[in-house]
This record gives sequence, structure tokens and C-alpha cells, in this order.
Amino acid sequence: VLASQGEPIKWFRPGGGFFRREMVSIAARHGYSTALGNCFPMDTHMPQSHNVWYLRLRAAPGKIIIIHDRPKLRPTLEAVLPELCERYQVVTLSALFRAAAEAQPKDGPAPEKGAPSASRLPPGPTAIGKYTCLPRTET
Repeated sequence: VLASQGEPIKWFRPGGGFFRREMVSIAARHGYSTALGNCFPMDTHMPQSHNVWYLRLRAAPGKIIIIHDRPKLRPTLEAVLPELCERYQVVTLSALFRAAAEAQPKDGPAPEKGAPSASRLPPGPTAIGKYTCLPRTET
């Protein structure tokens, strides 16, 4: 995974999305930024057909999708990613946050340490696992 991305993965997602301030601080001390999601198909408990249906319905700009590395992951992504990639450009979560930092006004308040909050993200990103989709732009 690291070789394919060309950069170390330094993201932490607390199990179940539940965290305490101390967890975030410890992760930050070890160089990890904390990331949460807002589109969760309950993939570990539901059949693959439900996961595909849910992601087709709910994937949208601003959504960060949480799906787990289980046997259903590959067929789910094979069914959903081509469709989503027609509408979005797939990039890493790190690339999304770099884009968010670059979109910050230069004369605005200094960004806080760690990942920017969802309210400060530019419109349009969708994350799938370690990938993130940005609105497709013409080149």
C-alpha cells in the first residue's frame, strides 16, 4: 500500500468513530492526523448488495465513506468505483487535506494542528477507504 501511494499513511480513524481528546493528542504526538467519516453503509453487517446500493445512493460531495477491508470489499468497490469515478477524480485522503489547506485564505486564521475540520474543507470531496474523490474537472 505504501509503495503504491508513494507516501506513508499517517491517518488514524478511531474504532466506531468514537474518540476522546486524549486519543487524538496521542495520535498527533505520533504524527497521525485523525479522520472520521460521514457515510457508513454498515458494511460489516450487511450483504454486499446493500453496500453497493447504499454507496450509490449516499456517495456525494463532502462525504467521507467508511468501508472495511473484508471479503466483500473488492466486489463492492468493483461495482461502485467505476460509477463514482465518472463523476469524481479519485485521490488519497492526504491529497484531499493538502487541497483543503491550499484552499484556505492566506490572510485567514492559522490552521490548527492536525487535520482541518470538516467545516473548513472545500466543497466536493468524497473519501472511499484510503482514496478520496474530488469533483471531476476538465483538463
